[in-house]
Amino acid sequence: MKFIRFNLSRGDTMTFPSEEAKRILTSPEQLVPIKEADGKWHGRTINKAHIVSTTWDEDREAEERDFSRIEENNKKLLEIRP
Repeated sequence: MKFIRFNLSRGDTMTFPSEEAKRILTSPEQLVPIKEADGKWHGRTINKAHIVSTTWDEDREAEERDFSRIEENNKKLLEIRP
């Protein structure tokens, strides 16, 4: 999965899956609700005026790959147990 990092005017960063980032950037609204991992809105929004730049978040992608690999190994170990 690809992730996009938004660099904000306050110096903060926010990272989103690429589909969510695309939805935010192409929204006609200035204040855009942020959908969480479960696909629902939990009250967080982003003001598009504060997005200074975007970039691929390769660190987050590596974390996701590592997490997926660990999760797969744990499943295999659980299957082996008697």
